[in-house]
Amino acid sequence: MGSESEDSDEEGGLGNVNRLIIRPAGHSGKAKKGNLCFDAAFETGNLGNVALVGEFEYDLCLRPDTCNPRYRFWFNFTVDNCKQDQRVIFNIVNMNKNNNLFNQGMTPLVKSSSRPKWQRLPKQHVFYYKSTLHQNHHVLSFAFIFDREDDIYQFALTYPYRLIEFLAIANHPIAKLLRENVVFKIIPMINPDGVFLGNNRVNVLGHDLNRYWNNISDYTHPTLSAIMELLKEYDSSDCYQIDFVIDIHAHTSLTGVFIVGNAYEDVYRYERHLVFPKLFSSKCSDFSNDNMIFNADDRKQGTARRYLCNRLSDNVNIYTLQVSMYGFYIKGTNIITPYTEADYMKVGRNLARSLLEYYRFTNILPIPPLSEILSSRKGRPNTHRHRKKFKNIYPTRPKTTRENAPINYTDLSIYYDSDTSAEYSSPARYPFHSHFMLQHNRLRFHQTHHQDPFSLSSLKFGNLELKSRDKKKKKNKSNLYKTSPVKSDTLNMPPKPYLSIIDFNMLTRGGLEEATNRSVDKTLIENFIKMDSTFLYYAICFLIAYWIYKTFFKQDDYFKIRGVDKVVEGMTFTGFYRSFRGLDDGMTAPQRQYDSMENEKIYGAYLFTRPMVSLRDADLVKQVLIKEFDSFMNHDEFLSKGTDGIFAKSVLLLENNPWREMRNTLTPIFTSARMKTMFHYLTSCANELNTFIENKLKDEGRLVIDAKEMFGKYTAESISTTALGFRGNCIQKDESEVYKIANAINEDFTGFKGMMKMVWTGIFPRVMKFFNVQIFRQSTHDFFKRYVIDEIARREKEGITNVNDVIQMLIQAKNGQLKFEGEIDEDLEPAKNFIERKHLDWSDDELIAAQVFIFFAGGFETTSTLINICSWELAMNQDIQKELLKEIDEVLESLNGANISYEALNKMKMLDMVVYETLRKWPPLPFGGRSCNRDCTIKTTDGHLIAFKKGDIVQFPIRCIQHDPKYFEDPSKFDPYRFSEENKHKIVPGSFLAFGYGPRVCIGQRLALLEAKLILFTVLSKYSIEVCEKTVKEVKYSASPMQFRDKIFVELKPRV
Repeated sequence: MGSESEDSDEEGGLGNVNRLIIRPAGHSGKAKKGNLCFDAAFETGNLGNVALVGEFEYDLCLRPDTCNPRYRFWFNFTVDNCKQDQRVIFNIVNMNKNNNLFNQGMTPLVKSSSRPKWQRLPKQHVFYYKSTLHQNHHVLSFAFIFDREDDIYQFALTYPYRLIEFLAIANHPIAKLLRENVVFKIIPMINPDGVFLGNNRVNVLGHDLNRYWNNISDYTHPTLSAIMELLKEYDSSDCYQIDFVIDIHAHTSLTGVFIVGNAYEDVYRYERHLVFPKLFSSKCSDFSNDNMIFNADDRKQGTARRYLCNRLSDNVNIYTLQVSMYGFYIKGTNIITPYTEADYMKVGRNLARSLLEYYRFTNILPIPPLSEILSSRKGRPNTHRHRKKFKNIYPTRPKTTRENAPINYTDLSIYYDSDTSAEYSSPARYPFHSHFMLQHNRLRFHQTHHQDPFSLSSLKFGNLELKSRDKKKKKNKSNLYKTSPVKSDTLNMPPKPYLSIIDFNMLTRGGLEEATNRSVDKTLIENFIKMDSTFLYYAICFLIAYWIYKTFFKQDDYFKIRGVDKVVEGMTFTGFYRSFRGLDDGMTAPQRQYDSMENEKIYGAYLFTRPMVSLRDADLVKQVLIKEFDSFMNHDEFLSKGTDGIFAKSVLLLENNPWREMRNTLTPIFTSARMKTMFHYLTSCANELNTFIENKLKDEGRLVIDAKEMFGKYTAESISTTALGFRGNCIQKDESEVYKIANAINEDFTGFKGMMKMVWTGIFPRVMKFFNVQIFRQSTHDFFKRYVIDEIARREKEGITNVNDVIQMLIQAKNGQLKFEGEIDEDLEPAKNFIERKHLDWSDDELIAAQVFIFFAGGFETTSTLINICSWELAMNQDIQKELLKEIDEVLESLNGANISYEALNKMKMLDMVVYETLRKWPPLPFGGRSCNRDCTIKTTDGHLIAFKKGDIVQFPIRCIQHDPKYFEDPSKFDPYRFSEENKHKIVPGSFLAFGYGPRVCIGQRLALLEAKLILFTVLSKYSIEVCEKTVKEVKYSASPMQFRDKIFVELKPRV
């Protein structure tokens, strides 16, 4: 790839790019949309050169400081002429300062012309590393997506500099009182020429002004000379006395706000020098005592602090106030909170408050009487309980306006308070040197109180400075790496050709490994290292318990007592080890067990130490799930009922009569009349996805999609609309909150770690309950409880009843107002007869939140997986796709341009057959199970009796049964005609278990099928699904039998 430039006639900065338009090699003429235009030819801009090195990857070179190439750290540039949703990776390749805050997680800032409020890029999209391709320079890479086509985007190292106004203009009583009694001389910038050019530290002659105080020249350093003359004038004045000279800097490698002072041999002067830093530290929650230093280092003689301390009067306190460019540690934690512009203003306000305390402490300002202090605090809430009473007094947070709306890009939606005016967002620079010179009138009575020295972490002599810093760095080294995304001194970037194909969501160390074709199959040790310490602790405990069981106990007679003659080798750690290593997928061992019992109807098996009875016969499955349903009503104990918050109250985990009551209550939600109501919402989501696909195809010319991601966004949007009652923006936004929650639930439930938790919960339920092990992360529970309960309260308060989402229907169910409308699926009939409402506490809003949660969790994974694998089957079986397209064209012709209706969709036979065959070949859940809740006996077709005891676990391997040639001929073949009208009667009852069977069949199956069929119809009405170079030839399960090992990529081609 190459680039060409097209400069404008405008005058630019010295050495900065000026309207540089980047084109792919061979392109010429007028720049097209997507040919990015870079510009740094403005005040404080810095960008020296740009090169296009990949499909969407750019190498950026900073312009070194004028006459001093040593400094290359500041950047500030704009980008425009972008396309909507254009993705890029920017690599800043020549930064010179290796030990900086990027090692601790700092990220660049961005704003756009329509949203002039600075926003910080998220950590997962910023990567700082040492690159062997750039002479071992440290490279800063960050990913970005331009979400508005007409905007001009500006990127900068840190927030712009703003004049301190709280003393000059503010009407705050503290500022007013200080101005009346103290003279402030504010010098906002001592390096205007260097800042104008966009230099990092030096002026136009290449001099670092913070190191030239001991070598001032009127010609080369006019600002320093003028400041020195002003200080001498005030210091020799009979009317004024200088109290403070404060040199303000931004720090590039340390966190928080801190003061650097001088060390004096005069003990009394040194004690006075400690007073103000102590007062300031008490006012600032972000003050860092660890970074504060008092020294007399000869190597710093060129700084203002060291130079002025020997040339001004002894009573002048001279400090350097350092504020981190990134953020500060929250007290008592290792968490860094990034600074906002409001935080920097707060530092200034705290400085004013500290000065007020100082002058009161030294009797320059009077201390107000106690009665005045109490009266000023009257009515102010001083406790949490008291504050609740006054919550209406304080103004509510203003809504986000268009000007300060967040920039929407992948994982980069950062929301800020909107109370800061946008007028301060003009381009500016951080490396300024500001001074406060505070004098009070010497004619006033001035008395200094000598107090005991404050116990500060200070150094009195300069030769201890480096030792102290080194010691501190060693002490905090582990903390730095905890908050740092990468180790900058050890991690090397992969070769350039690979970087341009990295998925934006994988711009991490692990993602880079996968992008460079390293082995994805991790070893057992690597997988266990990834687990948290608590999880590893459970694993060790389990191994010990397993060894004790195998050594001292063996239930040889367990299956004999029950009449089960055959027992297979159970799932052992060998099987799990092979799954960890990627040698076997999650279905290899269960399928091997099933095949070894070819002539049996029932057999015994162990899952580690847990015995269970596996059914291999469809007639036995039918008996257990229908005829003996009252004995096998409840699910097994793989899911923790005692620790998983609202999940334990969901219809999936409720048992016996509470389940009957809940099932009966929820059944009216899924009648045909209710489905028609939800169909309108689903159609809107499907059309939005089709529009999204159309736009991407128009921009890119060719569209290869990750089917799970693309259709997962549609599924999350559909469930958000029908269940939660709001649009989640999952399709348009790469990382919406709803989509992230859906993926978190999916990972917790179907991932290997979640599967292991369920296994251990089934084997040691009491142990797992004791350790409070949850399948789903606590943040997920909190989200649903908070949102659903608040939404119920809002609707009941405002009397909202005209909403047709699941939450509203559950509110009706809670009040006993939900009625049956339309036809009821025959699978739902058995639950309808139970009408008593005395087993559940319907006043508990968490009960409703639990049903919304399971509706969301179950609906997302089942439907998205179904559409994902169905798209692969259609791509691999073009003859079947042609038949389906023919049916779709016939329906479209009959609609005459109208949208598909609920009735028309349900009449599509070929579409039905394709979806059901996909469910047969790739069931969402590979296993099902029931717990026996009372002793019972079941008779097989050959007259054999099986005696079940209360507490026994019955398992039916769904995928194995649906792949049994006894029930489905040539089961590995994708053949939708198995479910045609001519062949449907051949399906043995109890052999198709994709959604379960009997009264406890999945209650949301009709909605899941509706979502899947609708999106397939909508997409295939305009596009065909075809294989591409990324399409896998064979789909295999991962270590978890509920996830596929490889991503499924297919190509969408417009139909002619």
